[in-house]
Amino acid sequence: MRDLTKSDWYWKEAMKLAYQNGYREFAMTLNPFPGAVDHAIRLAKTARDTGFDIINVTTVGRKVLLEWVEDEGWNDTSDPAIYELLSMIDILSISIDEHRADSIEDMVYQISTIAEAIRERSKLRPHFILNINLLWTPAVFGWVRNFNNGNCDNDCWTEDCLNCWLKEVSTSDGYYDRLRIQHLILKPLSLYQSEEWFWQNYQWVVNNRPHIKIHGDGHQIIGDAPLNNLLGINECPGKNMLDIDPMGFVRKCPENPIAHDGSDIAKLEELVRNPSFSCGDKCNCITG
Repeated sequence: MRDLTKSDWYWKEAMKLAYQNGYREFAMTLNPFPGAVDHAIRLAKTARDTGFDIINVTTVGRKVLLEWVEDEGWNDTSDPAIYELLSMIDILSISIDEHRADSIEDMVYQISTIAEAIRERSKLRPHFILNINLLWTPAVFGWVRNFNNGNCDNDCWTEDCLNCWLKEVSTSDGYYDRLRIQHLILKPLSLYQSEEWFWQNYQWVVNNRPHIKIHGDGHQIIGDAPLNNLLGINECPGKNMLDIDPMGFVRKCPENPIAHDGSDIAKLEELVRNPSFSCGDKCNCITG
């Protein structure tokens, strides 16, 4: 499968094409396989040379960042490549759900540990942001609703760890200025037990865990953009986005179910310049 992925030449030309058509943020995924960090550095350099204002890298805490924080104290000699990459990017996005954490306590531990390490780093770009992509699977909803309130290392014994920690974040008076929380919902909603189940649990979090701010607060905590589009809160994020997977298939956003062949630059250019290549007024990923 790795042999089918596009070359660095393709990505360089794709970046040029995107930049010429008004895109100013370049985002990529960093998966934990050998050589991935070095490849990400090459792509980040190309994006910066092309002129992109923002470079956003999405990865996971465990296998990529957390072990270095715990074992090495996150010093510049523990893994020079990761520090070179961190010094080049503007947004580091960490994805987390029950597949990447063992419990709500472990989830908060990972997020807070990485956030603390980032806060203490000096060799970062001036407006660097640590963005946490929190995916609300049925298991995560269950963790929040069924929290065993004796296991969390904080003073909030009547609420769950996540709610307590986000309360601390929102009242920290600048301590966590580099941190953002991005709530993500499964798409389509039929992936939950039922749409009714989803809305009942979503509303429960809104009503009973106010510091989680699952719908977003317009500042440090961001609600799921397609869901908020469905609710009429914001426009479809696909209007300002172009997602190209490693094999050159193109979507208006990573969660759009419709993929187009952009496996060579001529095909990609046709898609980029086509004004009808859009999700429409409503996000079609959320409804299926």
